[in-house]
Amino acid sequence: MATVECERVEDDVLVVRLHGPFLTEEDAALVREGLLDTSAADARCVVLNWSDARIVNTLTIGAVLWSARQLEARGRTWRSCALPARVHDALGGIRTAFHWHVDDSETESIRSWVDARPAGGAPTGTIRRERWTARTTSNSVTREPYRSTRRNMGAVATERVGDAWVVRLSGHFLTEEEATLVRESLLDPLGADARCVVVNWAQVRFVNTMMIGAVIWCAREILARGGGYRNCELPARVNYALRSIRKVFDWHYYDTEADAIHSCVDGGTGAPEAPEPTP
Repeated sequence: MATVECERVEDDVLVVRLHGPFLTEEDAALVREGLLDTSAADARCVVLNWSDARIVNTLTIGAVLWSARQLEARGRTWRSCALPARVHDALGGIRTAFHWHVDDSETESIRSWVDARPAGGAPTGTIRRERWTARTTSNSVTREPYRSTRRNMGAVATERVGDAWVVRLSGHFLTEEEATLVRESLLDPLGADARCVVVNWAQVRFVNTMMIGAVIWCAREILARGGGYRNCELPARVNYALRSIRKVFDWHYYDTEADAIHSCVDGGTGAPEAPEPTP
């Protein structure tokens, strides 16, 4: 069961606390609603406390990133704090790619805002608190047990095709080693002079936040050095899992590898995200 609890602190700080596993679209919606709570629309800083979040997936992370961009677009500040070790490790690549503000504790996050509060901010005097009614969803769904032994571990094949460096992914990408393999392949010196990098997802079976963080980080590195970046052929299952992430990251998507490679020559940028998947 996932629960989101909101509390107004120091007049202009909204604290959002996550409890339980966040696995479904309903859970992700709870996170969005908590971070963008209209009853606290005048809060100038939003602090997201992860201390009791046991499991998160790409849906939840996408919801957090999307909400963070909305907050920043409105001139508001956001911070994360108290990441449990398991969640901290799972979010490693994502945190690196999106430069999260992470503090060790909720108090530290609040204090960092108070200390840096712009002129004219709320007085710091006595801390006043107003707690919202917790929001809860039930995410008890039937899931196939995950076995530690996998026959189809992540594999990467690379090929130079004209002006494109093509990276073809296959299998399951669930570990830090597999995320590292993705980073090394996308940024392989053999493809450094390619006009663009094309990532083909056609044979991918499963991904997690470490792997997605690796891809996004590499894409930013490629774009920063003046190269192009393309994605193509997302399988339906992976496309569905990534739909929240795609909304906050320009995906440059093509239906086929051939179209993505051709775009390297004609300068096309593709769709900002893959077509909305059908569950």
